[in-house]
Amino acid sequence: METKKARVITTRIDGNLVTFEVRDAGNVTLDLSKLADEVKDRAMIHGMVQRVSDAAAMSRNDETGKPASPVDKLTAMARLVDHYNSGTHLWTMNREGGGGGNEGGLLGQVLMRAYGPKSGETSDAHRERILAYVKKRTPKERAALLAEPRLAQIAVQIREEQGKGVDTSGMLDELDSL
Repeated sequence: METKKARVITTRIDGNLVTFEVRDAGNVTLDLSKLADEVKDRAMIHGMVQRVSDAAAMSRNDETGKPASPVDKLTAMARLVDHYNSGTHLWTMNREGGGGGNEGGLLGQVLMRAYGPKSGETSDAHRERILAYVKKRTPKERAALLAEPRLAQIAVQIREEQGKGVDTSGMLDELDSL
């Protein structure tokens, strides 16, 4: 594994061994095979909490170009949670080209819900088929699809689900005070 000189701490993974190298100080190696089950369980929980929280680390909404709102951040987190809850074996989600884990954006979610998997199609294959379709569409075509009445209703449902529990009144009050 190639490491960058600018980093103070780098890691190297070799099987069950994780070596942490600290520039100008040395290294220490963790043998994962020696960890107690309780520590492994806690590490898994910590890792998943960090992984899902990282999905919210987005500076802007890829579709609008505006700063990412709390709902945008929750949406990115929900996509990743849905990805893992699907039982996938994949650590990363395939991206449509944008950042922030934006898997086809709202349109991708709407189409996945409106047009379910074909007979015998896995959830990952279904997702790939829909995302490939979305990727071929221009921004104007995407906006038109989201405005199509049947799809617009699904988009409203998804937005309501994603915003559930968010104090929008408080957020709007905050905006009024700016």
